[in-house]
Amino acid sequence: MDFPDVSIIVPTFRDADCLALCLAALERQSYPADRYEVVVVNNCVEDDLQSLVEPFEHVRLCVAAQPGSYAARNQGLAVAKAQVLAFTDADCIPAEDWLEQGVQSLLKVENCGLVAGSIRVFVQDPAAPTACELYDKLFAFPQKQYLENDHYGATANVFTYRHVFDQVGLFAAEMKSGGDVEWGKRVHAAGFTLVYAETARIDHPARSSFAALRKKTKRVVDGHYILMQKQLFAKTRFFGGLAADLLLPFRSAPYILSSQGITGPQKLQLLGISISLRYIKFYDRLARLRVGNHTLSAS
Repeated sequence: MDFPDVSIIVPTFRDADCLALCLAALERQSYPADRYEVVVVNNCVEDDLQSLVEPFEHVRLCVAAQPGSYAARNQGLAVAKAQVLAFTDADCIPAEDWLEQGVQSLLKVENCGLVAGSIRVFVQDPAAPTACELYDKLFAFPQKQYLENDHYGATANVFTYRHVFDQVGLFAAEMKSGGDVEWGKRVHAAGFTLVYAETARIDHPARSSFAALRKKTKRVVDGHYILMQKQLFAKTRFFGGLAADLLLPFRSAPYILSSQGITGPQKLQLLGISISLRYIKFYDRLARLRVGNHTLSAS
């Protein structure tokens, strides 16, 4: 295969320990060492990451003052040098052939606008996973489903070209969640081909607490509301979800109960988490409708 120059863009916000692991994994890539750079975008101006990134020869550091991961990714695009672009997050650990597999998938498809790589969720201690970790491992990041059903890839693992941004525009910097959905739908609407690449894999830590799962739920609801306002998320889907969360909180039960490698008591815990999050999501949807067009919180 050809090995074009690639810029890898990694936004980070107060996540130095995970960032160090991510950068170490990016240093071990099978891709030719002189053909890629890593652009770390620090989204917390109070943090000094210079000493952390200095040991990594491929890394350049920049700062994005505007809050939000999509604003940070746009800043990374402004300083990136290459025409081929890869995105991952500071808490992700790319496989050693991640870059090679992702670029190969991008190059081999004519008119390819976006490659969404696979995201494998892992727990910190496989011998003693928390119930919340098991829940997140079951439900987080169905990347193939994202691509096939909603025409986007989670930016924890996406490959594209600069000319795609030139044609469809940058990420919606004001969005705190759902910016990858909004941008992916623009890429799809512009007539580009979207591809799922199972072999371009990154590992992502499972959320280990109910508070983290709850925070994600609110962020996703906020993102869906903005997408609905932009006519990129059907009103019937938003309001249908509102009704389903209230009336059918048990609808994930068959999937949980049929999952392998999880004990009976753990499945009961997962059912409790799932039902709780459904009702929380119902409340968040309702609250979001009441707030209307007021400015979203940054949480």
